[in-house]
Amino acid sequence: MKLLLGCVNSDLSLIGFDWDKGEVFWSCPQTKLKVCGICYDGPDLLISTDDFLTRVTPSGYIRTRLNGRHEALSHSVHVIEDDLVGIVDTGNTRVVGFNRKGEQEVEFEPLKEWGEIPKDAIHLNDFAVTASGILASSFDYRPWRQTKEDITWDDWCTGGYGVILNLTGNGVTGKGRIVGCGFNHPHSLNFVDPYLYLCSSATGIFHKCEIDDTGVVREKDRFKVSQDHFLRGAHKMGTEWFLGGSAVRHGQGVVLSQRVVLYRLDEETGKVENRTVLWGHGEIYDVLPWRDEVMEPLIRKHFSETVARPGSRQFRTS
Repeated sequence: MKLLLGCVNSDLSLIGFDWDKGEVFWSCPQTKLKVCGICYDGPDLLISTDDFLTRVTPSGYIRTRLNGRHEALSHSVHVIEDDLVGIVDTGNTRVVGFNRKGEQEVEFEPLKEWGEIPKDAIHLNDFAVTASGILASSFDYRPWRQTKEDITWDDWCTGGYGVILNLTGNGVTGKGRIVGCGFNHPHSLNFVDPYLYLCSSATGIFHKCEIDDTGVVREKDRFKVSQDHFLRGAHKMGTEWFLGGSAVRHGQGVVLSQRVVLYRLDEETGKVENRTVLWGHGEIYDVLPWRDEVMEPLIRKHFSETVARPGSRQFRTS
């Protein structure tokens, strides 16, 4: 199984990782291309970072700037539908939709009615397109930077302040409401019909949730994946999930581990395995399948000077 890892606040921005061999077979440095969220769109690779959405195509780059009252702090990027890509503008608490030409088509702003809001108000970070609408994750429903100053670090990480918001509703009902709560720094939403999966990244827990007839998200099962990593980035293959284990918490100065790992969770048995991706302080943001038909033309065109890197083969079961 080969995977593409999108990394942030790390020396490497893109990593090709072979799970079966337990090694890195290709990588791109942040100095070449800065990355946060990644996704595929046909033959293209989409990358979010800072104030930009970048479409990497076999012929070139299409870079779109996100303009708003605050710096965008771009996080996740996903295809919403044909010719519509959504990017989370975390700094302005919204999801912005662009067509393939980089033209803005739509935006979803759950806090719009408040008027002027602070930068990165609730740490909106990811979304998933579901049968109940576009659901998005945030660290809190209150201004999170101020809130966490008034509580202990442990409470901030385990107090269950994270929420799931419905950005669009279903038809004309439910737009903007809180549909899930009690999560800890929720990230990496995946809708695999009929379930919504997500990481409580602060506690290393992976949740499997049902969405009831009213659109409310309710936990069905949970898996304790990690004791010592910030859990973020999720990709499903069959009954198995590949999940990213970051060694540090960005911006907090908290070193959790001396290695960046990839976890494999068997959803049916609950068995968790991990392999070391890199030694040192790095962060995985997204996990995608490696697609030769997309990546090989892009590497030939844009990354021909990058070389394969030997990786760790260390393996253990937890």
